Amino acid sequence: AYVQYVQIFRRLERAYDQMSHPQKRVEVKRTLEATIGRCLELRHWVLKKFGRELEHVSLDETLEDMNLPVDAMEIPVPRYFVDDRRHELGARDKFL
Repeated sequence: AYVQYVQIFRRLERAYDQMSHPQKRVEVKRTLEATIGRCLELRHWVLKKFGRELEHVSLDETLEDMNLPVDAMEIPVPRYFVDDRRHELGARDKFL
Protein backbone atom coordinates (compact mmCIF):
# COMPACT_ATOMS: atom_id res chain seq x y z
CA ALA A 1 0.00 0.00 0.00
CA TYR A 2 2.87 2.40 0.78
CA VAL A 3 4.36 2.02 -2.69
CA GLN A 4 0.97 2.71 -4.25
CA TYR A 5 0.52 5.86 -2.16
CA VAL A 6 3.94 7.08 -3.30
CA GLN A 7 2.89 6.51 -6.91
CA ILE A 8 -0.37 8.39 -6.32
CA PHE A 9 1.59 11.22 -4.70
CA ARG A 10 3.85 11.51 -7.76
CA ARG A 11 0.87 11.60 -10.14
CA LEU A 12 -1.00 14.20 -8.08
CA GLU A 13 2.12 16.35 -7.78
CA ARG A 14 2.61 16.25 -11.54
CA ALA A 15 -1.08 17.05 -12.15
CA TYR A 16 -0.97 19.96 -9.68
CA ASP A 17 2.10 21.40 -11.34
CA GLN A 18 0.54 21.28 -14.81
CA MET A 19 -2.93 22.50 -13.80
CA SER A 20 -3.89 26.09 -14.52
CA HIS A 21 -7.49 26.20 -13.25
CA PRO A 22 -7.32 27.88 -9.77
CA GLN A 23 -10.31 26.13 -8.18
CA LYS A 24 -9.11 22.71 -9.29
CA ARG A 25 -5.58 23.47 -8.08
CA VAL A 26 -6.94 24.12 -4.57
CA GLU A 27 -8.71 20.75 -4.51
CA VAL A 28 -5.75 18.87 -5.96
CA LYS A 29 -3.45 20.54 -3.40
CA ARG A 30 -5.74 19.41 -0.55
CA THR A 31 -5.73 15.87 -1.93
CA LEU A 32 -1.96 15.99 -2.37
CA GLU A 33 -1.48 17.08 1.25
CA ALA A 34 -3.80 14.30 2.43
CA THR A 35 -1.78 11.80 0.41
CA ILE A 36 1.45 13.07 1.97
CA GLY A 37 -0.12 12.60 5.40
CA ARG A 38 -1.22 9.08 4.54
CA CYS A 39 2.30 8.22 3.30
CA LEU A 40 3.70 9.38 6.64
CA GLU A 41 1.11 7.37 8.57
CA LEU A 42 1.92 4.23 6.59
CA ARG A 43 5.65 4.79 7.00
CA HIS A 44 5.28 5.07 10.79
CA TRP A 45 3.03 2.00 10.85
CA VAL A 46 5.58 -0.04 8.89
CA LEU A 47 8.39 1.05 11.21
CA LYS A 48 6.26 0.23 14.25
CA LYS A 49 5.31 -3.19 12.87
CA PHE A 50 8.81 -4.24 11.84
CA GLY A 51 10.58 -2.65 14.78
CA ARG A 52 12.30 0.66 15.30
CA GLU A 53 15.73 -0.94 15.50
CA LEU A 54 15.73 -1.21 11.71
CA GLU A 55 17.24 1.71 9.83
CA HIS A 56 14.98 1.01 6.87
CA VAL A 57 12.52 -1.58 5.67
CA SER A 58 13.43 -3.32 2.45
CA LEU A 59 10.70 -3.06 -0.17
CA ASP A 60 12.81 -4.54 -2.97
CA GLU A 61 10.56 -7.57 -3.45
CA THR A 62 7.46 -5.37 -3.61
CA LEU A 63 9.11 -3.14 -6.20
CA GLU A 64 10.12 -6.18 -8.25
CA ASP A 65 6.58 -7.56 -8.14
CA MET A 66 5.23 -4.22 -9.37
CA ASN A 67 8.00 -3.91 -12.01
CA LEU A 68 9.15 -0.56 -10.61
CA PRO A 69 12.68 0.82 -10.33
CA VAL A 70 14.13 1.68 -6.93
CA ASP A 71 13.81 5.39 -7.82
CA ALA A 72 10.03 4.99 -7.64
CA MET A 73 10.29 5.06 -3.83
CA GLU A 74 11.99 8.44 -3.71
CA ILE A 75 9.54 11.10 -2.55
CA PRO A 76 10.41 14.48 -4.07
CA VAL A 77 9.65 17.79 -2.37
CA PRO A 78 6.39 19.06 -3.88
CA ARG A 79 6.95 22.00 -6.19
CA TYR A 80 4.33 24.07 -4.44
CA PHE A 81 6.39 23.91 -1.23
CA VAL A 82 9.31 25.45 -3.08
CA ASP A 83 7.13 28.03 -4.85
CA ASP A 84 5.34 29.08 -1.64
CA ARG A 85 8.65 29.43 0.15
CA ARG A 86 10.11 31.47 -2.72
CA HIS A 87 7.29 34.01 -2.34
CA GLU A 88 7.89 34.20 1.43
CA LEU A 89 11.61 34.79 0.94
CA GLY A 90 10.95 37.44 -1.72
CA ALA A 91 8.56 39.28 0.60
CA ARG A 92 11.10 39.11 3.42
CA ASP A 93 13.84 40.50 1.18
CA LYS A 94 11.59 43.39 0.15
CA PHE A 95 10.81 44.10 3.81
CA LEU A 96 14.48 44.17 4.76
